[in-house]
Amino acid sequence: MITCKKNWKVGEFAKLTGLTVRTLRYYDQIGLCSPSDHSDSG
Repeated sequence: MITCKKNWKVGEFAKLTGLTVRTLRYYDQIGLCSPSDHSDSG
């Protein structure tokens, strides 16, 4: 398991991983990879 102190925005994380924002949101929806926290704006 990878942990880090930085709070990534979904777009930043997508660029870092080479995945699309849509893919990351889909992974969250199906429970494969979920964010550990959400910002005030969601």
